[in-house]
Amino acid sequence: MIQFLLLNIFLDSPKAHVAVRFVTGGYSEFDLSGIADLEKYSIYLRCDATYSPIVIEVAALGVFDDFADFKEEVLSNDAEVKDGRLDYSTIYGETLTMFTEPDRIPLINGNEIDYHPDIVYRSPFIKSNYGSGIINITVGEQTGELDFN
Repeated sequence: MIQFLLLNIFLDSPKAHVAVRFVTGGYSEFDLSGIADLEKYSIYLRCDATYSPIVIEVAALGVFDDFADFKEEVLSNDAEVKDGRLDYSTIYGETLTMFTEPDRIPLINGNEIDYHPDIVYRSPFIKSNYGSGIINITVGEQTGELDFN
């Protein structure tokens, strides 16, 4: 189920709830006529404001009692740019700070995002260290390595 509400889009899927919030300027849909697969299975939106922050919130089923509770929690978090800055409290209690100037580094809980972390991917399936050019993939007992050097 997809619901459009002002500058918010809510998606309810079999495994998760998703909210997409366009903070300033609104959005418009791309014209996908003639591209049947994209038109049938996807929604493509264009942000009307070049430097608008976009907040995407995702919660696995079970984190909230139901889709309505998820939407209520998302909408209770203010999303407004003041003086070129957005401070946003996520549904998980993290504070995101984004700026409308493209040269400003976003913050998470007051700390700048690290664009050069030691580890780029760390999941049960994909692992890679920053700058190594190597991505290790594991699926069950099978492993593989992608070497981009």
